[in-house]
Amino acid sequence: MLNHFIIILYLFCTSDSISQTPPYYHYTSSEGLASSQVYEMMQDREGYIWFATANGVSRFDGHKFTNYSTKDGLNTNSIICLTEGNKGEIYFGNEKEGFNIFDNGKIRKYSYQTEQNHIIIGMLTDGDKLYSYYDNNLSKVTKDNTLNLLGNLFYPDSIRINKMLKILDNTFLAATSKGMYKFENQKFEKIIITGLEQQEIFWICSDWENNILLGAKGKIYEVKDNSVVRTIEVDLFENNNVIRVMKDIKENIWFTIMNKGFYFIQSGTDIITDAGRKVGLVNKLVNNFLEDTEGNIWVSTYGEGVYCLNNLYLNNYSQKDGLSNNKVTAIEMDQTGRMLVGTLDGLNVLENNRFTEILNKNSSIWDYMYIFSIKCMNASIFVCCTNKNPYGKLSESMYENDKIFSFRSSSFCITKDNKFITGGWENNIYIYNYPPTSDQKSLIYIIGDSNMNNKIHCIYEDVRNNLWFGTDAGLCKISNGLKTYFPDNEILDATIKCITEDRQNRIWFAGDKGRSNYSLNDSLITNLSRFDEYDLSSSNVLSVDKYNRLWVGTMNGLYILDKDSIRVLNTQTGLPTKEILSLFYDTAKNTMWVGSSGGLSSIDINEFDKSKILPVNVRLKNIKADDSVYSFKENIIFEPDINNIHLDFTF
Repeated sequence: MLNHFIIILYLFCTSDSISQTPPYYHYTSSEGLASSQVYEMMQDREGYIWFATANGVSRFDGHKFTNYSTKDGLNTNSIICLTEGNKGEIYFGNEKEGFNIFDNGKIRKYSYQTEQNHIIIGMLTDGDKLYSYYDNNLSKVTKDNTLNLLGNLFYPDSIRINKMLKILDNTFLAATSKGMYKFENQKFEKIIITGLEQQEIFWICSDWENNILLGAKGKIYEVKDNSVVRTIEVDLFENNNVIRVMKDIKENIWFTIMNKGFYFIQSGTDIITDAGRKVGLVNKLVNNFLEDTEGNIWVSTYGEGVYCLNNLYLNNYSQKDGLSNNKVTAIEMDQTGRMLVGTLDGLNVLENNRFTEILNKNSSIWDYMYIFSIKCMNASIFVCCTNKNPYGKLSESMYENDKIFSFRSSSFCITKDNKFITGGWENNIYIYNYPPTSDQKSLIYIIGDSNMNNKIHCIYEDVRNNLWFGTDAGLCKISNGLKTYFPDNEILDATIKCITEDRQNRIWFAGDKGRSNYSLNDSLITNLSRFDEYDLSSSNVLSVDKYNRLWVGTMNGLYILDKDSIRVLNTQTGLPTKEILSLFYDTAKNTMWVGSSGGLSSIDINEFDKSKILPVNVRLKNIKADDSVYSFKENIIFEPDINNIHLDFTF
């Protein structure tokens, strides 16, 4: 007989089939950061990430913060900047209290002196020398802790140093209030960069190929071999001073404007995306970027802590971006590469990261529109929706150079022999010759030969010209005019919501009771209501990528099935919601577009496949039993008479 029981808590759970990484992590003092006011950050050669804060220094090991303060040897807790020496030592620049060095696991004094108690704004090392700068002054500390106050090397000019960058031994570049300077042989010299106009430069950094990026008023410059090779115009606000800029290894550009959050320019474009808005940093002061060795982007702020952006393969759009409604029910791409997005309330065009809602000139028709499906063909857009037209009637309008055919229907298909088929709610379909007109149509019933309450969810033509109809009453196949039903199949005799075809001539069906596939080669049917422990019932939509992986959108997330493995995307991996309603695969860009009840998302599959599947990081916050609170230092043993045990945890 057991006299007690033991609760064993595994805080780190690993699965090969599911990633639990959110779109970003947000760390503040509540999560262990020394202070939410962060001045600078860096990653050392051992992989630790260091943060200079208003309340000491924090070192992050990927799981937890270790904090250092005056109790550990700092001259002061207000640390403005930090840098790494050539032997792995870390230098800290203190507010008006000189410098410290972290070496061999301990902090010691490096120098108490700074000139006239000024706050240094930056540091860099050159061999055994430590340089610091502020305003128009430069100081040098040698390994014997001797401080050499170099003073104003611009005298008699008054020039402010904004940022310095080491490019060679004994050689630095300086971004200043009067343009670009080189520091060499203990003096500054004005340099001319071809294509760079005379102006204040707020920031300088190098990319992974040692090219130079400059932040200026309303512009970002890329410099190679002392010439500007690219200029990006930044015209967002009255004050467009680009005070921080970084180019990551994927050649995306990140920048910030004073008190205006931060922004993102995707590689290969000049389109500016307000990335700060997506994490709640609107009108906030972002002061630094860092790309760590795993490709995560870190963003530090004054007062809001730090953000670690991962899952950079994923972009989300919502009504905040101009989408007419967050419930995205249909996605298509037109011949020019624009994304057409159907929602619970209208049709949208996504172009250059901006949504435009398409409005028909006849507002009485488009007063309310639930979009079921969208197709593009021959510069025409076909919209299957719930407009005010009678069933079977087509309305025509224009958007720019495209014709829009809208019609009241629940589904439709354009066949290879130019037949236009629409499905409705009463067990019926209409067949038109292409281009469709309301006067030329024939009526066919799907289940049986009469009218009944049976919605046609989807219509699909396979490579062998068979027509498949997914309905509330089950699946129907029409081949050479002959109808085939599947009454003995549990999945296919129930509601079927989506049909697609893979690269092995298998037709896939998704519905209320799971998934099934039909082989065109041998007519074999295979049912899959579950995959391992995953319940794939309530499937809404299917798509197949170029690797022949099946993407299954359900009300519980997005599942990617590849032979015997599975990956899951949901809110914990960055999607705005787990309710997936529509999918569209862009073969040329290898991008999966995902429509959900929370908006539109795009997944860069090339980057997605490179991403790591991380373990669930569960953090136990509290254990209570009756009126007692327990610590986590050892296994906890509860006697049989203990009741009301509560575990409080986060992940």
